[in-house]
Amino acid sequence: MDTHEQRLEAMHPLLEDGAEAPGRSIPSTSIPGADQWVGEFHWRTRRGPAFVLWSFGRPDGALNARYPDGSRGMIVNTLDHGPRRRASGPRRWTYGTMDIEENDVAFHDGVQPVYAPPAPDPFDLEAVLARDPGFLAALADDRFAQAIYAVFQNRTFIETRSGRTWMCGDRQAAHLVANLRGLGESYHDYFLTEFEGTWPDDEAARVTSLQGMMSLLGGSLPIPDIKPAARPVLNPDGSREAIRDEAHAGVADSDWRGQAEQQWQAAKDMRDSFASSARAALAEIERQPNRDVYEVLRGHLARLGWRTENDEDRDRARAAAREDGLEVLQAVKQREGRPAGECPSWAQPILDRRERQTAGNGFRLVATAVLAGLGEDEREVELGRVQRRLDDLAITGRLDEEEYADLSGRLSSSALDR
Repeated sequence: MDTHEQRLEAMHPLLEDGAEAPGRSIPSTSIPGADQWVGEFHWRTRRGPAFVLWSFGRPDGALNARYPDGSRGMIVNTLDHGPRRRASGPRRWTYGTMDIEENDVAFHDGVQPVYAPPAPDPFDLEAVLARDPGFLAALADDRFAQAIYAVFQNRTFIETRSGRTWMCGDRQAAHLVANLRGLGESYHDYFLTEFEGTWPDDEAARVTSLQGMMSLLGGSLPIPDIKPAARPVLNPDGSREAIRDEAHAGVADSDWRGQAEQQWQAAKDMRDSFASSARAALAEIERQPNRDVYEVLRGHLARLGWRTENDEDRDRARAAAREDGLEVLQAVKQREGRPAGECPSWAQPILDRRERQTAGNGFRLVATAVLAGLGEDEREVELGRVQRRLDDLAITGRLDEEEYADLSGRLSSSALDR
């Protein structure tokens, strides 16, 4: 039994024949019309020599299942391609269907998924990589594949000749690696996996950030005096005396001191934990694990005319986005002088969205340092208020659908949220 199969078995405790399922779905006690799960999430049941793996009451795989050639192995369900079994030869997995029989579990091979790359486009990095023989050949190396996922997840890339950008999300990066490898893999094989080392282009900024953190964490941490101060009270006879609040009356000074020391220790433990994490991160950068495959990846990107976005790029994008936002804000201000009316039918979805956002108490976090030194209009842009004012115009009928689409498009095309 391999490590993956051992983990699956450990996650799914065996449910004896005839025993009641240890988990079930019931009507939600807090959300009308919804369901909630109670009890265990995972378990397994026996079917002859095989075991069915259950997750949230549904079959989600099997151990020691019967393969088409009579051999046995595990079946794993995936969200993108469904059930799969181990394969031999150039492919690592074969996809198909799982059949739970009375005394066994069988796997039947099906039609295998085929990757269709994006249409040729010099500004779509996936389309470029999918057609580059050198890059695809390098992808046969497992470490190189893991490095790609580590670098591509939630990152922006720049086509150096035009300055055009291409963004890649987390799941998108996992899908990209699995698809380009062509080994029958699923994005599950890469999504949320960890890979040691730091992308070389991030190294200087990362070191500066960690060193700054270490400097902040290196100062002394005095024990606070949390004992409540006595407050003066004027007596009926005109005299004054110092007393404590009734809630604090009778609490000995030693007890206040003990609470202060506990709070100090908790703060110190947290600071030490952060400092330890920062030291470990700096040590990893100095150790440079997996630098070789990171450099290979950087070489391929450079050869194809691409690089990863850096802080200077982000600063330029933010400045350009702010200018776009200021232009839209001026257009919004001009239209705010128009008389308000009823909400037009085309703007009803905007009103519905506004109500959902209000119910969810949605808000936008912006670092204080970003707002420092900005004027009122610039703050409106940075805090995301221009879109809300634009929505107000639509809901009150003070601009038509074409105007709204144009102004929203100019605003959403900005890079403020990058």
